[in-house]
Amino acid sequence: MYASFLGICPRIAWTPHPAGGSPVSEALHTDIFHQPLTSRFFDNFLVRRESMAEYIQIFTTTESRDVAEMISREVVGKRLAACVQIVGPITSTYWWEEKVQKTEEWLCMMKTRGQLYNELEKAIISLHPYEVPEIVALPIVSGSQSYLDWLEQEVKPG
Repeated sequence: MYASFLGICPRIAWTPHPAGGSPVSEALHTDIFHQPLTSRFFDNFLVRRESMAEYIQIFTTTESRDVAEMISREVVGKRLAACVQIVGPITSTYWWEEKVQKTEEWLCMMKTRGQLYNELEKAIISLHPYEVPEIVALPIVSGSQSYLDWLEQEVKPG
């Protein structure tokens, strides 16, 4: 049995846990009685991706503006992304090699179709100097129709 989670995440399938439970009744219970959310609410469900969203935004960080610009030129040039925005410098704090690291980085935000994720991920990995680059994708759940039409026209056909 699959259902979107209260209409918020239509691209994620929520499978009821065999132990049972109702996300709607528990959500209403917490809302009406103002009780804090507990892990029990989420423990009753196994989350799995049913399919990639139609449009996605992919994030990666790089060590320099030059690397960010090189990646953006390559992925846009190959029509794997319609647009790449570069933001930075930003400060990233993270664990690496058993120590907390603090680094200046540049953030690339790429817009594309979900079907192109795997190809875009491979391109980023092949261009990226990091041993383990950040590559995460978020669904674009809504957008102006004219922008989404433009995005569709500017990336590789599906």
